[in-house]
Order: sequence, then C-alpha cells, then structure tokens
Amino acid sequence: MPNQQLPSDECISSSDTNESNFSSDSRASSANSHNHLQIINEYANFLPEEPLYEPIVLPTEPSLEELLHQVTGTRRLDTVQELKLRVISHLTSLQRIHSFVPCLISLNLDGSIIHSLRDLGCHLNLKQLNVSRCGLRTLDGTSCLMTLEELFADGNFIEFVEPCYNIPTLTTLSLKDNRIADTDSIGFLSLCPKLRNLNLAGNPVAQLNNYRERIKESIPQLRILDGVTLYPERCGSSTSSECYSSSLTSPEESLAVENADFFSPEEALDKFDVEPPVARPATAGSSENRSSSGIVSGAPVCGNIISMIRRRRKPAWGESEGSSESSSSRDSPQLLGKSFPMQLPQSSVDLELGVCGTSQASTSREQDTTTENLLAAARKWRQNHQRTKASIQRISSARISVLVLSTFSRLFWEESVARSGDEDEFAGVAGTKCDKGMRILEALAATGLRSIRYAKEVPGIREIIANDLSRKAVQDIRENVERNGVKELVTPHEEDALMVMYTNMRPQKRFTVIDLDPYGCPTRFLDAAVQSVMDGGMLLVTATDMAVLAGNSPESCYVKYGAISLKSRACHEMAIRILLKSIESHATQYGRFIKPMLSISADFYIRVFVRIFTSPVQCRKSTSKQSHVFQCTGCESFTLQPLGVLKPNPTEKNPTQVKYALPTGPSVDSTCTHCGFRHHLGGPIWSDPIHDAAFVDKLLDNLQEAPYSNLGTSRRLLGQLTVIQEELPDVPLYYSVDKLCSTIRVVTMPVLKFRSALLHAGYRVSYSHAHKNSLKTDAPNRVLWDILRCWAEKNPINPERLQEGTPVKAILAQKSQNSYEFDIVHPQANPESRRNCLSRFPENPTANWGPGTRATLMIGGTTMTKSARNQNKTKRPREDDKDPVQDLKVLKNS
Repeated sequence: MPNQQLPSDECISSSDTNESNFSSDSRASSANSHNHLQIINEYANFLPEEPLYEPIVLPTEPSLEELLHQVTGTRRLDTVQELKLRVISHLTSLQRIHSFVPCLISLNLDGSIIHSLRDLGCHLNLKQLNVSRCGLRTLDGTSCLMTLEELFADGNFIEFVEPCYNIPTLTTLSLKDNRIADTDSIGFLSLCPKLRNLNLAGNPVAQLNNYRERIKESIPQLRILDGVTLYPERCGSSTSSECYSSSLTSPEESLAVENADFFSPEEALDKFDVEPPVARPATAGSSENRSSSGIVSGAPVCGNIISMIRRRRKPAWGESEGSSESSSSRDSPQLLGKSFPMQLPQSSVDLELGVCGTSQASTSREQDTTTENLLAAARKWRQNHQRTKASIQRISSARISVLVLSTFSRLFWEESVARSGDEDEFAGVAGTKCDKGMRILEALAATGLRSIRYAKEVPGIREIIANDLSRKAVQDIRENVERNGVKELVTPHEEDALMVMYTNMRPQKRFTVIDLDPYGCPTRFLDAAVQSVMDGGMLLVTATDMAVLAGNSPESCYVKYGAISLKSRACHEMAIRILLKSIESHATQYGRFIKPMLSISADFYIRVFVRIFTSPVQCRKSTSKQSHVFQCTGCESFTLQPLGVLKPNPTEKNPTQVKYALPTGPSVDSTCTHCGFRHHLGGPIWSDPIHDAAFVDKLLDNLQEAPYSNLGTSRRLLGQLTVIQEELPDVPLYYSVDKLCSTIRVVTMPVLKFRSALLHAGYRVSYSHAHKNSLKTDAPNRVLWDILRCWAEKNPINPERLQEGTPVKAILAQKSQNSYEFDIVHPQANPESRRNCLSRFPENPTANWGPGTRATLMIGGTTMTKSARNQNKTKRPREDDKDPVQDLKVLKNS
C-alpha cells in the first residue's frame, strides 16, 4: 500500500512559532521526533508492499468409486474387466472394489503400497493379479483368490511361498527379486495342480547348487522355470491335457475326491474314527486340542494351513522327549482306537492330522516337521475339505425361518378351512403355487436369496414380493429369480418398504407374512408392518443392534424402542422382551395385539416370530403383559413391577370376567434387602411368555420328518428348540450361576447342584436358550442367596475378601435360614436336552464370530488395537515430565 506523506518542514516550523507556550526543551524534543519520523518514512519507501495471501484449499481424497470412474473413464463400471491402479491401501480401501467392478478379471497394482493381499477383500474373481513393487512381505490372503490363474509379485520382500498352495487354478507365478531362500518352502507349490510357469530369478534360492534340479524334483508338474523350459523334449510334443498332471493326488484319488459324498463335520469325525473333543477344564493348551479336530474333518481355517499345522504341533512337543510318560503315550496302542484320552499324547496330534497311520510315529520334532509330513497333512486336509465345504454351505443356507414358515403355512391353512367350513386338505407343495396359500412380503430383500429359499422350500405359498429400494438390488433379484426358476412365485419390486406396506393396509390387500430383517434397529418399519399384516398373520422381525439392546447405551435404547435396557447376564433375553414390547406398543395403537410364537437369541442378533390379531378388548390387557425391572447395583438381583394387574371379577353371565387395576409400588425398598445397594430402574419390557408351547411342539414334530430332518442345521435346531421347550414360560429373565458365585467371591457351584437344591426346596428351574450357564427359576431372590450362603459355609472364602461396603460382606453377614440338599442330584436337575447331549449352545464357527472385528493398526508387522493406540492420547503431561527444550523461546534472527 502507498505510504502516507508526512507534514513538510515549513509546516512544522510555522506551527511551532505560533505556539508561544512551548518551552525550549519541548521544541527540541519535537524536532528530534520529526527527524526520526522522516528517516522512517524515507526507509519505508524502499520496502515492498505487503502481499495479499489467498486461502489454500487442499483437494479431498477421492472415494474408491470416484477413483475408478477417473481411471476407467466410464460411468459403466459393471462392464470393466481390466483395471490398472496405483493406490495406498490404508488410505484408499480396496475391500469393496468387487461391488463397483463386478466383472473384473485382471487387476494391476504395480507400484502401489499394500500391506497384505487381504486388503483386496474376499469376493474378487480375478484371473490375473499384478502386485509387483508393492512392499509386500507375505503372500497371506491368496486363499481368497480361488480363481486366480496368473500372479505377479516381483520386487517385494517375500520370503515364503507357502500361502500359494491353496490356489487350485494357478498356472503362472512370478516372484522375481524377492527374498526367497528355502527350497523346502517352494516344495509346497506342488499342491498347485495346474502350475506350469514359475519365475524365481533374483532370489537367493536361485544361487544354490543344483537349484533347477531341486525345483524340478519338488514340483513335477512345472514346465518353465525362470523363463527356461525344464523339459524341452516334452513340450514340443506333449498336449496340454498331458501337462495337467497333479502331484497332490493320483488320478484314482482325484476321481474319488470328485465323486465323494459330502458329509457334515460330525460325520467326518466318525468317518475317520476320531471322536469330537470332550469338554474339559480350560488349560493353556486346551484351545489347541479343541480345535485340532477341525483339520481332520477338513473344516475351513483362517490363514495358511501349513502354518496352522506347525502351530498346533508346538504344544505336543512341549514335554521332554526323554520322559517315560511321553514314551509310553507314544507307544500306546490306544492311539489307533476310536476313544482318545482326555489329554492328547504327542503322536496323537499327528494321527488326528492324518499324518501317521501306525503307532510307530516318529519320535522327534525334526522328523515330524519335515516337508514330506507337512505336505501329507495338507493333502489330507484338502481331501476332507472338499467334502466338508458343501456341508458347510448347506449349514449356512438353512435357517429356522424355513421351518417356522412351513409349520405356520399348514396352521394357517387349517384355520382358514375351519373358518370357511370347507373340508379341503392341505395341498401345499414346496416350489409350486398355491391359490389359497400365503402372501409373503420380504420388505428388505437385497439380493432376494431369502425369498428364493422360501419359494423353493416352504409349501403353501401364493405369492412372494421381494422388495428393495435399490434399483441394482432389484436387478439382482430378478436375475436370481430367473436362475432359480421361481418366477411364478417371486415378484421383484422396487419401492420404499414403508410405502409398500402402507399401500397394502386394506384388509383384502394385507399380507399373510411380513419379514423384516434390516441392518440395526427395525422400529421405523413396525408402525407400517402391524397395519399391513392380516388378522392372524405372522410378523418376522430381526434386530442386530445388540449393543443398544444389551445395556451399553440405555438412552439410545429408550429413543429407539421406548424402554431402558440394563446391563446384566440376562441382557439377551431382556433384548428380546424389549423388542416384543416395542411391537406390542405399535400394534395396540390400531386395536391389535401380538402373540409371540417363537423368540430366538442366536449369534449376534435376535429374531422374533409373532402373530398379529385384532381385538380392542385384548389390547386393554397390554399393561398386564409389561413390567418395569428393578435391578440392584451391587448383587444384580432383579425384581419386576408390572404396569397393570388383572383381578378376577366373575359374574353369572361372564364367569371369566376380569377387572383392570393399577398395582401398588414400588415392589422393592429404597435399598436392596440383600446387599444394601440402590437399584437401577429399567424397562418396561414384555413380561408375558415369549414362546407358544403348542407351536414349539409342532416345530419339533416337523423337524423329525422329511424334508426338515435333512436340513444341515437340523441337529442345532433340535437342540435349541428342545431347550426352548424346557424353559419356564411364566418366569421372565434369568440368573447366571457363575455371576452369582462371583458376587460373593465363592468357588463356582456346579449347575446340577444348584438346580438340585432349588428342586429339593420345591421350586421350579430351567435353562434359557440365550445363555448356557443360565438359571431360570421361580424361587425368590432370598432363596438364591440363602443357598449360596450354605454353599459358602461348605466352601469358605478368603477372609480378606470380606471388606466393608461390598456386596459379599453384606450378604454373608446374614445367617442362612434353611438348609439345602446339594449332594443328592434331583431326577429333574439334568434336563432331557442335556442327558441326550443335544447341541443346545453350539459354538460359533470361528473365533470372534460377529458382524465385525476391532479396528487395528499395523506397526512394524505387528497388530495394535485402536484402543491401545489411542490410550493416553489426550492426557496432559505432568510438570516434571515436560521436555525443557519445549519451554525455550528462540528468536528468529538470533
């Protein structure tokens, strides 16, 4: 900016002469100031003008979809088959690339930065992949690329090639300029039956003596090594079919595997004369022994099977080789029998892996971990895996919904015939249209696979509407329907789910069954669903936001479901009851009420099957079906307070007449009578039965008959439904035996003894299908704590645990009022489901089974959890921890 001009000397002197009051000192000071300002003004004329800075706007990182559009230059990504990208995988995730480019067969990531091949996801159907110069240290993740034919990974830091053994279609593998130095590791490529071209130039292994002869012997099906033909005399005359010989199995073995019957893992254990591992106390090696049977049955594993075999053999060699017990266990002929000991001996691990066929197993770790034995174990796993794979697919595809709808279809037909007075018999056939059958709506169909399964497996269906808001999803539904030949039954529909239900509210247009399976909370669909299902129809609702329903966020639960959730061991059953209460609240607004037929808590979700009826009179009973929950903050004892009560008021005209009344309360004191702590108030929840006993009996009857007895999940369904049948219907919620014993710091009481003590005292008791250590009983809380006091007398606790202000001190300070029988097991203490060893509480298929895993960060090849990385992130340093260098002030020009 231009500088302002100072007043001239003449003006200053003129003004000074007019001021007669100034002293001579002030005049001198004014003159000096004037001269100083004049010098600054002259110097300022040489300074550059101050620049005008414009704000800098950093470009945002494009999303994966935008990046793909930019690279391919087209908006039709579904037509792209070849793609070349250069990305940083932890900044631009490639996990969902398959959803944008579904037809991709060739992917070139040369020069990218990729942590692992797992960053590519599990759904790509690639034939060619180039990950050269990407900084890879391992090939883990190739098991997800089952259709890959050519893999180029030059210029990385790879040391082992074992993970590539499980790519059955691999023909070309290029690993130039890596760090591969072990020929034994390369030998595992013999498990790739179609591998013809291998390039290891620039690796340390290529400098070994007789390198080509070793590779030629290890991988007999290989034809080209480092660009040079291994069999020049054969390649000129042999046909391609002759070159496709496999070292994994002989032709007879390969044919046997292809034509083998598929059977379940349990049948596989019987097939190979190995019993499932029995339950035993948790020890340091119990998890390894418990999971090793999965390799025998060919169960799917996470990661590299070779590495898993090595890891699972480590505990087996933990004992001293010179130990007499170890040698006697190795030489014991019992290892060849069907019954295995409680603790597996060393050589039994090899027998279970299928490596050893006789009791004369190798006795040293060096011999058992040779390449030949590891290859034999991998071959055994692959053969069994081919059989087990189809069984697992059947298990994952079958659901209890098929059984429920099949049973309800016949029930719906019988009720319709009874109302009309006809005598028509049920003529429903699965896969065939039934004019008087059910009309089903799957409101959120996605790809329509559930609707297709209903059409092919549930009898008595008139129409299934598979609806979704996404146009792409509806296209997939239409294609899947055509492929499965169910166009006569399944109708794809593109519209908002709420609009579909609201436009079908008239009685003649209502649906017989509505299936709601959203991601998360389903309450936004309930208002429309309870209005658009016909009288006596069925509503299937799934909720997956278990963190909210299980008490982690009570305020969110109240916003979504209108109830407060509490943290307790009974949180899964409380989640079911909160969902049922929410459905009932929506239904009663329109003069309708619900009747729960079946309620399931499984894996990481809950699913309820309820029937909707219309009756304003029955709606008035809704308050008596709901209750608040008082839960002690110390001992977690709970007490229910109903919202309303029904009092008998019989008359001559109506002997069953009842009177509606309000309860008095609260039903608890201000503090807990057992431990002195205060209470939390939760709910309201559904306190009526969550299952219909007659309907569950019909499910069990149908499960014993074909075709439902052939379901892959029939064994699991039989166990779960039997436990549900044994549940006490009129007792809401449950306790956990281990939690009760933990409260008073006493050794855990065996479940059978606890149940026997209650039964001998005249109370009822049962399990809950929602928790394997559950204790559902009609005994009051004082009886439960009285039983535990008697147990503590027989099993004294450490006196140091009796601290003031704790529940254990307050509970054990009271004397037990009665004596209870623990030693004599009551005949009803061991239920039928437990006596028959049914699959009551099946374990998850894999560890950490659920909707997602904890966020992690890779640092130096190790995994750090996100919570550990952010620990003390916002903590302020103390005064003595401050860096003294940070407190120094440094002048710029000093």
